[in-house]
Amino acid sequence: MTTMAKYTQTKKSAEIVKPHEQGMIVPVYKGQVGDNRKKGAPKSNKKNITSNVIAKNILLGLNENMDGATNLIYTRTGVGEAKILTDLGYPFNSMEQLLVAMHRPRSAEELTKAIKTTRLINGYKTMQDALASRSIMPMPESSIDISLKTTKQIVDSLPFTLTSDQKHAVWNCMQDISSNVPMNRLISGDVGCGKTLTYGIPLILLHLATKNKTGVSLVLTHNSLLAMQIEKELREIAPQFNVRTKLIVAGDKNVSKIDQNTILVGTTALIHYMKKHGKHLSVDMLVIDEQQKLGSEQRNKLIQRHTNVLQATATAIPRTTAQIMFGAMDISIIEQCPVKKQLTHWLQASSQKKIL
Repeated sequence: MTTMAKYTQTKKSAEIVKPHEQGMIVPVYKGQVGDNRKKGAPKSNKKNITSNVIAKNILLGLNENMDGATNLIYTRTGVGEAKILTDLGYPFNSMEQLLVAMHRPRSAEELTKAIKTTRLINGYKTMQDALASRSIMPMPESSIDISLKTTKQIVDSLPFTLTSDQKHAVWNCMQDISSNVPMNRLISGDVGCGKTLTYGIPLILLHLATKNKTGVSLVLTHNSLLAMQIEKELREIAPQFNVRTKLIVAGDKNVSKIDQNTILVGTTALIHYMKKHGKHLSVDMLVIDEQQKLGSEQRNKLIQRHTNVLQATATAIPRTTAQIMFGAMDISIIEQCPVKKQLTHWLQASSQKKIL
């Protein structure tokens, strides 16, 4: 007797295939093992969300709420079915057929076509967003005059010389800040290439140019250690100008209200802090360090219509890459490293793990 089994994507476990499913493509969804008990409820209320439960609910949804599902896709993409079919030319007669093929394919070939089509629709949506975000209306409030004299003083006071890539990126940022269109730029460079210094100079220049205004500049990053490091480096870039900085991290009970014209450096605790203390302030510039580790919804909570936005990363997320490719975001690339890296590679056998 031959026993057939279906495997999850990780192939760590196997399930017996039911007789009526043999010879069919059966969807295997990622279930969840959890405790859904309410506080004080008996232990018997503990439930697991299995793959089969998800499959049954999706099947019910496909049968009973197909119109709602297709309308949601049209709403999110901003176009109707006919335009998607025309522009993408995918091998399905309707959106309903595509959704059924994704979850209940009749063959492996149909499933492959459905996956490819779904990716095309996602790419189409990204292109639409990129084109829409490129049409930015001029915002006079975003234009801030940067002093070339002050720029020279800061650069000349550094204990080392900027690389040509760093100089070019700083100049790009200065031009963006002086423009009446809000900056939307990515600084891309490997670890150790000097991204913090590169965005720190225009950040400080903007801070000095708005000294008599009721605005703040923000640096958002994903963890407290990096926030502390960045805040310290910003103070050390141009100590002669007494740049006012403030560190905002979760759990810090000694944080006071915001003073105007301050550079705030912190984690996502900045979102709550600005909501509580900074509603009346203008966010002149927002820097997102390690942008691939922060969600767009988190960033958007700190962005105002005129805010100059600068992101920095060594590994841009696919959405950002698409925006750059289709002209929705500017980019400054830092390839030169200010110091020579000494890299040592070790080959380690599995038996040496405990020793190391």
